[in-house]
Formats: sequence, C-alpha cells, structure tokens
Amino acid sequence: MTFLKDNDAFNKAAETVDTTRIKDIVSHRKVASFSVGGADTAVAYFSDMLNTPRKTPTGINELSAAIGGGYPQGVSIVGGVPNCGKTTLCVQSALEMSRAGYPSVFLSYDMSGYEIIDKVYSQISYELYADKGYTLQDIAKRKLLTKSEENQSLIQSVVDATQLFTVIDMLDEENLQKIIGTDYGTVPAVKSVMHLYCSVYDHPTFFVDNLQQLVGYLGYEGKIGVDKTLNMLKAYAREYQVPIVLISTLGRASYDKPLEISSMKESGNIDYAASVIFGIEPKFITDGDESVTIDDFRANDRRDITIKCLKSRDAGFQKRTITLNAPYCRFEPHDPNNPNTPGKRKRQKVRFVDDSISG
Repeated sequence: MTFLKDNDAFNKAAETVDTTRIKDIVSHRKVASFSVGGADTAVAYFSDMLNTPRKTPTGINELSAAIGGGYPQGVSIVGGVPNCGKTTLCVQSALEMSRAGYPSVFLSYDMSGYEIIDKVYSQISYELYADKGYTLQDIAKRKLLTKSEENQSLIQSVVDATQLFTVIDMLDEENLQKIIGTDYGTVPAVKSVMHLYCSVYDHPTFFVDNLQQLVGYLGYEGKIGVDKTLNMLKAYAREYQVPIVLISTLGRASYDKPLEISSMKESGNIDYAASVIFGIEPKFITDGDESVTIDDFRANDRRDITIKCLKSRDAGFQKRTITLNAPYCRFEPHDPNNPNTPGKRKRQKVRFVDDSISG
C-alpha cells in the first residue's frame, strides 16, 4: 500500500486545507494524516480491505442472497421453529464453505459433536447416492461400518470436503481441554477456541449452537444474560475480525406466526448487537396458508422453507425459498413445479446402500 503514501493527494492535503477553523496549523499537520482522507488512515483502510474480508460467502446461494451476500464480520443470528433445519442449514453452510476454501468451526453446546458429524455424512451420502444414501436413522444403525466400495467412496468424499471444517463439542470437557491446551476455566472456552483457530486460519467463521445454551453455560440467565453474551461475542468478533453465526431458539408463542426479531427467545437487545438477523420459517406460514398445520409440515420429508432477513446493516430485507430434504439433513433449491404440500406428494420409499446391517 506504499503508493498511498507517495500520492500527492494525501501529502498535499494538510497544506491546502482551509485553515479558517484551525487553531494550531503545526499540530493540524501532525494529526491530518489520521483524518478520513489522511495518508495513515487511507493506508490502514485499504490494507484492511485487502486483507480482511467484509463478508464471507455462506456456500448456500439462497442464504447469501437473503442476507446480502454473505456473513459479515460481527455477529449474525439465525432463528426458527423446531424441525425447520436451523442446525442443518449451518452445518451445510460450514461444509460448503470448507469445500470453497473458507475455514469454519462449529461449536456445539447442544448436540454432541458426533451428532453434528452424522449430518455431514448424511448430506454427502445423498449427494453421492441420492435416495440410496444414509439417513440419520441409517447411521444410527451403524450402516457406515459396512465394508463396501460405496462406503469407502463416501468416507473419502467426507475427508476431502471437510479439511477446513472443525466440529467441537463444547460440553466435552476432556476433549475441549485437549484442543485448547490450557486451563480453559480462566477465560470463556469459546474465546480460547477462537484464539486458537484464528492463530491457525485466516479469518475463520465460527458457528455456535446455540445462543441460549451458551448463555446458561456462562452462568447467565434471561434477557440480561443474552445481552451480556452477545456483547461478549461482538467484542470477540471485532478483536479477531471474524464472523460469528449464532443459532437461536424462538419463544413458543411464535411457533405458528411469521418471524420477527421479537420472536427470538429472550431476545433482549439482539437487534443492536447483531449485524445480521435472519430466520427460517415454514413457507406456508410466510404465505398465510391456513389449510396447512405445523404437524402437516413436519410429516413431510421435503419441507419448503423461507429464509427471511430480519435485519441487515447493508442489504434489503430479502426472502428466499429453499427446500429441506429432512431425511438427509440437507437443503436443496426450491422447485415451484414440484409441490411439497401435504396431500400433493406421496412419501417416497427410501432404499439404502446396504440394508443387511441391523441396529
């Protein structure tokens, strides 16, 4: 960035400025380089633009389009009712980011680390073998242990796709201490993990599942606890210049209503702390279709979902439709010519790679 310091526009600025309101011209020349148009500020600004991504692609086109192009530096929050696929969306996003060369770290305070990895195997198995892939139930039945060419290909595909994708069970104290390599009780474990991975990777993205569990783990409670946690994470995101994506639950009263920021459980001041807030809700709720119930929605293998941007500092409030392939824990592009509403789609009979293994 040395060209900026040699540019006459910066070097002459202090000499040509209107001095009407300058009390001390000598001191002005010393501090002028730190003005917005000054050489020092310009060098720092363009260096940051060159070295620090303003946004990180999510790996899911519909998600990126809804929230303005990607995850920004700072805190992003995703909320939704159970069975909409909040965790699945974030796991798939992290997987696709890893494939594209963007490091991602998934911190789970809810499901075990192995349960998160189950989703990865299920997603990739469907990519390889469609409806002959593995559902979570198949994985629970240990069908991955079958010695077959298909399973070897699946394992290799997972290895290739996840070199930059780390999953950490934040409640597994023994394993966590091995990863951090220090007494994590002296500082919040989430910061120790961030510090470690930011020393290894260039601007990784951190996913945290979920906000409410983290609040309790830190010893906080209620809206005040949410606010404290969000302020802490916002400071960490600023310190390490990374995106943090938080999964949040909804208050039960919001389950059958269109998503709003106030729908978030113990929402506190999340609209001030977060750079981006988005939700995923059943499309029938978005459309106001009262002929469909939440039970109808959950009974369907393929569930049409609306990704709805509720807050973004530099993008419009966009909506995008996407389809959750629930048995295989993955989102697919929505096909409007392929109705997914109950009664219009017959449940598919799913075949698997090897049905000879019993649980």
